[in-house]
Amino acid sequence: MIEEDILKNIYVDNIIVGTDELEELEKIYHQLKEVFYKAKMNIREFISSDKEIINKIPEEDKGNNERTKLLGIEWIPTQDIYRIKLKKWEEDTITTKRTILAHYASTFDPLGLLSPVLLPYKILLHKIWEEKADWDQPISKKLEEEWIRITKKQEGEPIEIPRKISKNKINKEGNSLQIFADASKEAMGIAAYLRCKTGEETVTKLLFAKSLIVPKSVPSKHKTIPKLELQALKIATKIAKYLEKEIDLELEEIQLWTDAIDVIEWLKSDKRLETFIENRAKIIRNYNVKHIKGEENPADIATRGTSMNEIQNTNWLEGPSWLKKDKEEWPETKTYYDTKEHERKIKPTEITLMTIIEEKVEEIDTTRSSSWIKIKRVLALALRWKKKSIKNKNKEIRPIEAKELERSEKALIKNIQKAYPPNEEERKNLNIYEDNEEILRCKGRLGAEKAHEKANQPIFLPKKARITAMIIKQTHIDMKHSGTNIVLAKLRERYWVPQARRTIRTTIFNKKNELYCITCLKKNIKAYQLPNPPDLPIYRIEEKFEKPFSSIGLDNFGPFIVKHKNQQSKIWGLIFVCTRIRAIHIEVVFDLTADEFLAAFTRFIARRGAPKLIVSDNAKTFKKANKAISQLWQRPKETNDTLINKGIEWYFNTEAAPWQGGLFERTIQMVKNPLSKTIGRRILKLSEMITLLTEIEKYVNERPLTYISENEINEVITPWKILVPYPDNEPILKIDEEEEEYIPRGDTRAELIKRYTQNRRLAKHYWDLWKKEYLPSLLERQRRNIENNQPPKVGELTLIEQSEGKRNQWKIGKIEKLYTGADNKIRSALVKVQGKFLKRPINKLYNLEINDKINNNQTIKTCTIGINTNDKLNHNFSILSKLQAMEDVSLAGSDDDMWAGEEEVRGDQASFGQDPEDPSSWQDMAEYQDANLENGTLETNDWGLFTTCNPGQPGHRRCEALMTTNFIHMEE
Repeated sequence: MIEEDILKNIYVDNIIVGTDELEELEKIYHQLKEVFYKAKMNIREFISSDKEIINKIPEEDKGNNERTKLLGIEWIPTQDIYRIKLKKWEEDTITTKRTILAHYASTFDPLGLLSPVLLPYKILLHKIWEEKADWDQPISKKLEEEWIRITKKQEGEPIEIPRKISKNKINKEGNSLQIFADASKEAMGIAAYLRCKTGEETVTKLLFAKSLIVPKSVPSKHKTIPKLELQALKIATKIAKYLEKEIDLELEEIQLWTDAIDVIEWLKSDKRLETFIENRAKIIRNYNVKHIKGEENPADIATRGTSMNEIQNTNWLEGPSWLKKDKEEWPETKTYYDTKEHERKIKPTEITLMTIIEEKVEEIDTTRSSSWIKIKRVLALALRWKKKSIKNKNKEIRPIEAKELERSEKALIKNIQKAYPPNEEERKNLNIYEDNEEILRCKGRLGAEKAHEKANQPIFLPKKARITAMIIKQTHIDMKHSGTNIVLAKLRERYWVPQARRTIRTTIFNKKNELYCITCLKKNIKAYQLPNPPDLPIYRIEEKFEKPFSSIGLDNFGPFIVKHKNQQSKIWGLIFVCTRIRAIHIEVVFDLTADEFLAAFTRFIARRGAPKLIVSDNAKTFKKANKAISQLWQRPKETNDTLINKGIEWYFNTEAAPWQGGLFERTIQMVKNPLSKTIGRRILKLSEMITLLTEIEKYVNERPLTYISENEINEVITPWKILVPYPDNEPILKIDEEEEEYIPRGDTRAELIKRYTQNRRLAKHYWDLWKKEYLPSLLERQRRNIENNQPPKVGELTLIEQSEGKRNQWKIGKIEKLYTGADNKIRSALVKVQGKFLKRPINKLYNLEINDKINNNQTIKTCTIGINTNDKLNHNFSILSKLQAMEDVSLAGSDDDMWAGEEEVRGDQASFGQDPEDPSSWQDMAEYQDANLENGTLETNDWGLFTTCNPGQPGHRRCEALMTTNFIHMEE
């Protein structure tokens, strides 16, 4: 039927049909015209490899029969051949990820006929992706050289492949698919050949091929050559199924070939193999597999690649030469797998049976949603559909009614009560009974006169059921994310959950629970703690005498409004700070562009000399200037006479970490404070502002670097004295003019040398003071923090602190890379956020992952436990037995009317912390307690903490020897 041929062979607006008989082809033409005429469509542009049929077609229906594209591949109908040519790489093209991928994609090869030629492109693209470069960023020099080498090698004459398998008619019998597979460390290759009989001749032709890069995500244990050969053979089975379906020929057999002997031995094995091997071997065993020598395997070319010229001299397009011969003449092989001959017999395995506790499974699947409201609505719709299907009513769509939601809720509750029924002790203590709707309720200690009031008979909810956790979370959300006490009070209006307080805490506030409240987590988690400050960098404390401003920190400050050319305009200050003597230099800039900065930087070099090292923040101005300066320093001397012909090392602080630039941030405050007090609300002229900034520069440079004692008379060391090592208003050489030997002399060479020597002596004197007084003072300023025992890890999800917006609006990112400081401790991280990468200090990142912060090696010294005296203590025995190893255990009895089965860890009736199940809350509590340690009180916070607590008792940091986190861990 022509309709079936159209459906099978149409692609967008192209139809490809063929036949061996000329008369039948002419018939197909007329049938196509008729079918599309009925559909009110004009089918035209017919092209054929047979000139006779083309001559019979009207001119208005003819297409370009000289050259055309057949589904993207160039086809020359007159010769009936495919012509495939690689696009030439233009040498002036910038080598980026985008341009390379575009060049690779320009060759359309859906059948994989050029797989070996395109493989080097794939491998290089794989390497480029691992560099994680931007789309339009030039690739590394090494990869660029490799790319140029590949493109030059691939330049050659186009490949011409006959479209038709054979000029003669193919026999109906004796046809087969011969599929070869191979693998290397980098790629897997498959080549499928059709072997068919045309009269007495046997013809083979490449029908389909694939070259696949070994994915980076594959575990290393599965990247061995035998396992990759096995995977390649599995892909060959997929190709076999596809070709068997698409080829309109009766196939006598489908034969797979591999050069891996161990793979064939796996297929023949009667033992249970490794899961990875077993899963693939199970699929491959549906086909016959034979061994072939590696040098004869055509798929080997698809795993190592070749060039356009070389591929035509290989067995790639037609397969091994012996494939055209009769099977009796094929090379003999003793290594093979035959589906009939090797029937697998699994040897019985001895197993040891053991008694296990059967996990209770709820009949209704509640894992598809974490919302109590949504699961009720879904079940309500399902129950409605079931009811209407039985009654065969009209299935109109209408909103869900309250009665339907109530019925859905009851069904869910009855389901979990059957899955997790109460034990005998719970039935006795809670006085559980079943109401007329078969729902379990609790009477508690209420009298008979109130037994009829369902409001006072809460529904029993098992604490282990997922539905219970969903109800708790929904109550928490309804109560605007309130704490445990408020949620518990609201929950007990309708439900009773054993050990409810703990269940609420573990459900909402414990990250180990899948239903925990992410909103509360974002609100209460703490950032990673920075490690202790590292040693000061060598450029700040090196004792070697060097000129000032050899290493500098710089930053902009402002803007300021000034009068200039009869109008108001903005200016900024650019401050240069010497990292060693803390001297400053100020330049005025008129905007924050890189050009303006370079001009100011040139003025600075002209006055102070070129620095060797620059430290700054991540302002775009500085980053652009860094690139410009790097290029400028590399110019020849004749084009760079005004500047120094050597490089500058530029170090950028971590983004959003202003404390790393404290060197210049502090001095900016020293400049801005007197500036604001001096100017007030006045608007100065530009010249006045420049003069004022210059004067402030001098005053800041005259500040003392060390502490000035009131009792001792010592010379004060200042940055100015190191910059200008002689007192103001005094000559450099002190000469007594009243001496008899004094004879006025001109500025002779000897006198100039003497002045220079004295100037160097003064500079040396102040430098010695700097080493003696200033350097030791830096030691006193070091502040040590508590070591961070939970550093961030690659792959963790974090909340990223932002200067704008509330915490619940902060973005979530994933840590991709960690950076260490000079002390090899983690200080910053590269975070991926919505496809972009940001570098942030770790104390601006808030961990959203589950971390076990408990150190099991620490010992509890003393612990006070509050226990209800009305309890039978049967559930406390496991806790007490674990506490026997402690040196001192005291049991504080409590007469509180707590429900049987609950206990709380207490210290003089004060709760230890926010969430006993989450050890991270102990740190928050400890900081809070430190602030109230002296008066011995603890105020109630948002989490419902109680008030009174005496210093020295559990709940204070001073008593942290208790290691309460360990207690909670042991209790679990």
